[in-house]
Amino acid sequence: MIKKCFHYKSSLFYLSFSFLTLFLYECNKPIEPEIDNIPPSVKILSPENNSIVSEVVSIICVATDNKKTSRVELYINWIYSGESDQEEPYYLFWNTTSYENGSVHKITIRAYDSSNNKTDSETITLTVDNTNAVPQKIEIKNISYNLNNMDIIWEKANDTDFEFYKLFKSNSLNAEKSLIFTISSRNDTIYSLYDFDVTQPTWYWISVYDTLGYFSTSNGYYVKDPNPTRIELSNIKFISNSFFICWPESPDSDFFSYEIYEALSEDISNQELIFISNEVSDTTFIVKEVPNNIRRYYTLAVIDIFGNKVLSSKQIGNSFLQVIFESDRDSNGEIYLIDVDGNNLINLTNHSNDDRRPRFSLDGNKIVFLSNRFGSLGICTMDYTGANQTKLSRCSLAEPQFSPDGSKILYSYGKKIFLMNVDGSNQVNLCEYGSNYLRPVFTPDGSKIVYTSNAPNTLYEYNIWIMNIDGSDENQLTFSNKDWNPQVSPDGTKIVFYSRRNGNAEIYLMDLDGNNQINLSNDLSDDIDAYFSPDGSKIIFHS
Repeated sequence: MIKKCFHYKSSLFYLSFSFLTLFLYECNKPIEPEIDNIPPSVKILSPENNSIVSEVVSIICVATDNKKTSRVELYINWIYSGESDQEEPYYLFWNTTSYENGSVHKITIRAYDSSNNKTDSETITLTVDNTNAVPQKIEIKNISYNLNNMDIIWEKANDTDFEFYKLFKSNSLNAEKSLIFTISSRNDTIYSLYDFDVTQPTWYWISVYDTLGYFSTSNGYYVKDPNPTRIELSNIKFISNSFFICWPESPDSDFFSYEIYEALSEDISNQELIFISNEVSDTTFIVKEVPNNIRRYYTLAVIDIFGNKVLSSKQIGNSFLQVIFESDRDSNGEIYLIDVDGNNLINLTNHSNDDRRPRFSLDGNKIVFLSNRFGSLGICTMDYTGANQTKLSRCSLAEPQFSPDGSKILYSYGKKIFLMNVDGSNQVNLCEYGSNYLRPVFTPDGSKIVYTSNAPNTLYEYNIWIMNIDGSDENQLTFSNKDWNPQVSPDGTKIVFYSRRNGNAEIYLMDLDGNNQINLSNDLSDDIDAYFSPDGSKIIFHS
C-alpha cells in the first residue's frame, strides 16, 4: 500500500513537471510578425493638371494606407526635390523662381507607409510663368537738394509679400549700380543723403524686393545741378575815359556770384579777374582811367552755390573813335562801322537792299539811316550794334538825323521838311510855302534848323536858310543862289557848306547868322558835302 502510493505520487510529479516544461517552452517561442505588403495610395488634389504656376506653389495631396502613412515626398521631373511632409493634411511647396518662364515640368508625389511601402501618384504637368510674379515697379517721385542734404522720395510699394527697398546710384545710365542703402519698412519712402555732388551727373534707382527675392527696378532718375543761366554782357560804353560794363540780373535761385575777367588780346589768354560780387542785383561795373585808342576784352562768369560756372561770350571794350559810313563793296549799299585806326570793321546792316546815309544819335546809342528794303525808300533806325532795325517813315535821299536830345528825327520828304518822334509817330510838316526844302540839320542846342531852300520858289537858285524848330521865323543866310548842304559846328557857332558861286564846288565856312563867309578849299576840283569832326576842330569832305 505504501509503495503504490509513493509510486502514484511519483508519476503525478513527473506529469506536472513535463507540462510545466512544455508550457515554458511554448511561452519562450518567438512570435512571427504580421507581414504588410499593401502600399499606400496617394493623389494630388491641387494644382490641377496642365496648370500654369508661379512663385511658390502649394501642392496638396491626400495619402491613405491600410495601417498608417508615414510621409509624402515631392518629385520634380522624377527627381526628389527634398520637400516632404509627415503629417496630414499634406502640403508640399515648390519654389519656381529658379525655373525659366514657359518651362514645363512633371510633378509626382511619392507616399510611404510605416512598412516603408511606397507608391507614386499620377504625374501632373505644370508650366512655370513668373512674368507677373515680380513686385510692381515703383518710381522715384522727386529728388531735391540744398548745400547740406539731398532728399530722395519714391512711391510706396503695394505688394503684400514686400521684403525691402534698395536704393542705388551710378555716374552713368548703363554703368554698374552701387548700393546706397536698404530700407526694410514699406512705409519708409524717403531717404536723405549727406554725401553727394550735384555738379557731377548721377543716376538714381529704387528697387523693391519681395520675400522670394523677386525685384523690380525703377527708371533711372537723373540729377545734375543745371549750369547757371548764361548772362551776356551788354555792349560796353566808353564814356569819360571809362568802360561802362552792364549785364542783366541772373534769374537763378541758386545764384552765388558774378565774376568779370579782362584780357588784353582777343583770344582772351592771360585774362585777369577784375571784379567779383555776391549780390545778384549788382549788374554794373566801371573800368576807370581807360586811355584812348585801346581795346580790351571782357567776359562775365555766373557761379551758383554748388560751384557751377558759365562764361559769357567775350565783349570788346573800345576806346577808339569810330566812323560810320556806307559802302558798295558788297555790290549793294551797306552800312559799316570802323575804328579810326582802320581796324575792327563791322557790317551793321548786311542786307540785300541798299542801306545809306547813316547818322549817329548824339549819345552814340542809335543810328538813323535810309533803306529801300521795304519796297520804297524809308527812314530806319537801329542800335549802334546793328540790332533792332526798324522802319519809321518814307523819306527822300537827304539823310535824316536825330535831335540833340534823341527824342526827334528830322528829315525831308517830297522836298518838304518833317519832324517826328523817334518812334515814327507825330510826323509834322514844318514848311509853309511851296518852295523846296532840303538837307535840314539841327543846331546843337536843338532850337533851330538850318537847311537848303530855293525860296521864294526860284527854280534853281538855292541858298542856306535857318528857322525855329517849329518852322517859324525863317531867315535866309546866303544869297549866291548856289549854296548847298549846310552842317552846323558842334559848338553851334559855325556853318560849313559847299557852293558853286565860283563855277566849281568849294567848301565854305560862315557864322551861324551868315556873316564871315570864307572859302576853305579854293581848288579847281569839286569839293562837296563837308562835315565837322565831333570836336569841331576838323572838317571832312568829298573832293
